[in-house]
Amino acid sequence: MRFKLIKLILLLVLPGIVFAQGAEVKKSLKTMVDNVVDKAGFDNINISPNGMTPTSLNIDQIDGVGLCDPAIRPKVEKLAKLFSRHRNIRTVISTYGVYVKKENGKVTFLPRTAEQVQHLVGDCKKLYVSVY
Repeated sequence: MRFKLIKLILLLVLPGIVFAQGAEVKKSLKTMVDNVVDKAGFDNINISPNGMTPTSLNIDQIDGVGLCDPAIRPKVEKLAKLFSRHRNIRTVISTYGVYVKKENGKVTFLPRTAEQVQHLVGDCKKLYVSVY
């Protein structure tokens, strides 16, 4: 029941947020978010209206916790991995690494070192996801 409620909220709110910024969300982005949220199993995923475009979005909280909290790292990594496996994905950028889909359809992962993660204080606030 909880997942259906989250799914309903995303389907209702996501198009409205982007439309308010002057563009409508691509169907491929809506589909991807819907599918990944179903698989993730989290209670709550918050999509920030800041920086949204028809083909990309930023997630700034999982289960009510900001992404800068080190305790949430496993959830951030899980969500990034789930997005990276979706057929519509183009790019996933998190504090811990970057997933990029190449022209041949293969997704590569570029991990960040512990030193790089330590220096990304401002960048840990969001998980960026984009589609083609």
